[in-house]
Amino acid sequence: LLSGSYYIVPRLEVRATYKFTDAFANGLQRQLVPKHRGLLNLHYETFDKVWNFNAVTHYIGAQRITDLNSVANTYPLPPDAPDYRRSGITPAYFTVGAQVNKLIGKHLEVYIGGENLTNYRQAQPILYANDPTNPLFDAATIFAPVAGSAGYIGIKYRID
Repeated sequence: LLSGSYYIVPRLEVRATYKFTDAFANGLQRQLVPKHRGLLNLHYETFDKVWNFNAVTHYIGAQRITDLNSVANTYPLPPDAPDYRRSGITPAYFTVGAQVNKLIGKHLEVYIGGENLTNYRQAQPILYANDPTNPLFDAATIFAPVAGSAGYIGIKYRID
């Protein structure tokens, strides 16, 4: 794990983290454990601390999943199955999130933000979702977001 932060200018901080995981089981990389993960965060707070801005990017590296090629002769994959189902290796992907907070008085804070702003979605997260009796039905290899971008708003009230 490597991690660090640096103030580019006063009140504008950049944080970066990288994680390398070399996890094996039975001589194979562990399933659904990416070797490489990263995070980049930008944080800015105004001088009076009324406004707070955050943006974060996550990088999730390729992951091993069940290789269905070994059973493809007995149980054929659907013709529209994504390539990762055939190779047993997921694609790497990025997600982005952002949030803006405003402090109103001493106790009230309002915020607005969004998640998965890249709108990355896993193709066919559940193989044979409409036929759970199929031997290739697989709901255990969800490795990425299945929903698209999402926004939110909220209020925080602090009690001292």
